[in-house]
Amino acid sequence: MDWRWRSCRSELKTWRTCSADLNKPPSNEEFEHRYHQALTGCAKGNNIMMYGYAAIAMVAAITLCNLTLTFGIIRRLREQAAILNQANSAEQPPIMKREGEVVGDFTAVTVDGKAVDNAILQDHDLVGFFSPGCPACTDQLPAFVDLAAKRTESQGSTLAVVVGSTDEAAPVVERLRPIAKVVVEGNGGVLSSAFDVRGFPAFGMVDAQGVVKASGWAVSAVADPVAP
Repeated sequence: MDWRWRSCRSELKTWRTCSADLNKPPSNEEFEHRYHQALTGCAKGNNIMMYGYAAIAMVAAITLCNLTLTFGIIRRLREQAAILNQANSAEQPPIMKREGEVVGDFTAVTVDGKAVDNAILQDHDLVGFFSPGCPACTDQLPAFVDLAAKRTESQGSTLAVVVGSTDEAAPVVERLRPIAKVVVEGNGGVLSSAFDVRGFPAFGMVDAQGVVKASGWAVSAVADPVAP
């Protein structure tokens, strides 16, 4: 006799059979066996559904967490981009005295033993400040040497200042010596103070009155051709 429960939700005393004889209920042992099978199957089904719901909830929570983190990262990147844009758009402090400002008084001696002061300044004089071990100085040095080498006497002279110890400055001095009056001084030296140098490299073009005509951190800022 193949007895089956209508469902795990049916009343415990309700059953049906595939047999045509519906008046013969199962024995007590068979009844208990079918009863326990029904309860076990119902419990397993409920457990599977519970696990499924739990898995779905977990996936939803993880997805929500990922979205929250993603939106937070995007917002932070936008904030940083805005800060960078604002910093880039802001006016950068001058590397040395600006155009139109006057160089302060100075007196110094070159590596060749010659005295230099404000009186030696001529129209269109080229000035460069370097520091040993400065990567930007190393990058700009060839352009400065090339520009100074191409200048004629009528276009003005070239003054180069290397800030550092004598030993540290030696390699840079050797590059500059053939094309410029070279002075080596320590940090905050007379020439650096007179030109208000705030970083390296720094380049300027001055006239005979010591008025700065152009300045910048790159040679290109003072590389415009000058009239003879």
